[in-house]
Amino acid sequence: MPASFREVRPYSGVDETAKGGPAMIVPLGGTNLIRLVNGQNFNVPPVRGLQVDAIPNAELMTELMMIAALTLTANDYAAQARWSILAQLRSGDQRFFKIKADHKLGKNGVTLTATSGAQNANIKIVPLDKRTVTLAIRPVQYKDTNGNLVNHSQVPFDAQDMCNKMNSIWTPQANVEFKLISTKPALVDDKIKAQIAQILGTSIFPNFFDIDAMIDVLKSWASEGPKAELTMFLVQRAKWDGDFPYGITRASAGISLIPDIRHDDTMAHEAGHFLGVDDLDPKHFPEPCLMCNVRSLKIPFDQTIKTFNTNY
Repeated sequence: MPASFREVRPYSGVDETAKGGPAMIVPLGGTNLIRLVNGQNFNVPPVRGLQVDAIPNAELMTELMMIAALTLTANDYAAQARWSILAQLRSGDQRFFKIKADHKLGKNGVTLTATSGAQNANIKIVPLDKRTVTLAIRPVQYKDTNGNLVNHSQVPFDAQDMCNKMNSIWTPQANVEFKLISTKPALVDDKIKAQIAQILGTSIFPNFFDIDAMIDVLKSWASEGPKAELTMFLVQRAKWDGDFPYGITRASAGISLIPDIRHDDTMAHEAGHFLGVDDLDPKHFPEPCLMCNVRSLKIPFDQTIKTFNTNY
């Protein structure tokens, strides 16, 4: 098997299936990890604009296990990462490198090449500065028949934990960070309740929010301070075009509806719509991705530098 550069752990900003060959992002001022498979005797020379350091085996386990322990993505990924790292360490011909970037190098970045005679292994590397997006996660609240304020959503939630999970997917892969600035409830007062009743033609308060019919109400809430670039409203059910999906986003308004049937990756997926990508047909990709109809947590390198983060 020829030598090749591979990811150390999935969803870390290394894309083995990128167009044109393996590619990776490195956060500006930070580091990312890569491994060279079947290249024990290959020379890995310095490359302009990057610091490339081999990681001695004595340091490797501590560093990688610490990274795995801090990984908080959906599906208990920290445990999966530990097993993946242990398997790599036992597999023999593996060399691990830490890549550090202190300067922007443009959209095309640089190519790291490992060589042995006429053989070589390449990986494209693009340093990315952080893109920060302000975020509000706001439960919709209304008064029940006893006059008590209750959440429209009927499942427990922790807004900061939701934000952390989004960042655990977005920051390692695209150096995009969502900064939670508001968890203020969106209150259905008498005026808004009358508006909704008029829109729906009924005085019974609905167990769903129709994003198109109720967009003006949602915009009025989103305009309240502190105003975020993206506001996610937590509701019991979200309706669009007669359907009740896992989440809905209107990117131009900076508004998402997040219903109770949400998955762990729903908010990260909806954030991708806000950042500019529609649902994608998985047949155009070598494997499922965050924005694909058949989904995984992966954010492809090409989507990152084309749309999600152009701070290169």
